[in-house]
Amino acid sequence: MKTRLAAAASLAVCAVLWADPHPRLADFKELRDYSSWQEVTNGPHKVLPKTWSLCMAPAPPGWELPHPGAVEAQGKDRYIRVFASSHAAPLMRDSRVESYPEGSVVAKVKLAEGSSEPAAVAFMVKREPGSNPEGRDWEYLLFEGKPLTLRARGALSTCQGCHGEQAYTDGLYRSYLFEGNVASKP
Repeated sequence: MKTRLAAAASLAVCAVLWADPHPRLADFKELRDYSSWQEVTNGPHKVLPKTWSLCMAPAPPGWELPHPGAVEAQGKDRYIRVFASSHAAPLMRDSRVESYPEGSVVAKVKLAEGSSEPAAVAFMVKREPGSNPEGRDWEYLLFEGKPLTLRARGALSTCQGCHGEQAYTDGLYRSYLFEGNVASKP
């Protein structure tokens, strides 16, 4: 009996040591089916390279710039597609949104020209009031790479710095809904 318990404990320790410390998008039940949600953009929307580069996980210490995700798209046009959960989709076209309901999720999919596979997916998940007052109670999750792997999560200052400025839309940018193709403008 003691031998079996010791063996089981040993296996459990090995499983923890060998487990991937970076969960994949497929591991997140509430997010993994984002492509079945309502698409807010009308297909891929071309964006400027600078705009595309803003929603990336912070580079780990010691990494040289540019960010690895930007290198993959070097010399290619860049696109986004935006999907919204059933809580968020009805509000996406409103000119003013005080607050999205708790449980709302918005996914921004980043694509490089010539690839149907996302280079990254950035999620904003509306959490309970008071969970992140500086970030309007949004939690940010950034998945990058192949397979899409969680690179950053939480009240990320890199996300809140831009999204916190969007006072009339509860932190969401939505220029892709109302403007023409911003990447084609001088």
